[in-house]
Amino acid sequence: MKEEVPKDYKVRYLLPPSFMPCLQKTQIHVHCFSDSPEFAARLLDHFPNLYIGITGNVLFPSPLPPPNPSSLFTGVITYSSNTNTSAVISQMSSASPSEPLRILLETDAPFMTPGNLYASLPASLRGKKLPLCHTAMIPWTADFVAGVAGEGWDVDRVMREGRDNARKMYGV
Repeated sequence: MKEEVPKDYKVRYLLPPSFMPCLQKTQIHVHCFSDSPEFAARLLDHFPNLYIGITGNVLFPSPLPPPNPSSLFTGVITYSSNTNTSAVISQMSSASPSEPLRILLETDAPFMTPGNLYASLPASLRGKKLPLCHTAMIPWTADFVAGVAGEGWDVDRVMREGRDNARKMYGV
């Protein structure tokens, strides 16, 4: 990316502001990040306009089958098999505890239901895979991120920063 994308990259669309104001200045969103903390650090250090996308599956409930190995590239933070994304959050939060996390909370709807959501379901639904995922499940992703980020981080702070980052990223 360093060879092809300017360090201060922002897409500027030639659309009238009334048409799509959120597309006037778009920054870099690395969707469903699942690579190493070292790679995340290199990206974040080099590109000041870059955000890491955190999708909601890292604590895949044990009564359910593990995720399909071919889907693990999607950055599913609540799947127990995805340790990279959790390590990225931990590294980001410990490097600068008072600094905002440069993350975007994602659902990757309709398929990646946050694994930690299953514990809050009625007993009749536990052990069954939910048929779809949607944006109302983002608080479970934020809850997991807060737990991984450690001291000083709670769901409210992660949600607030996620919203602020989405505003910066997409103007919404």
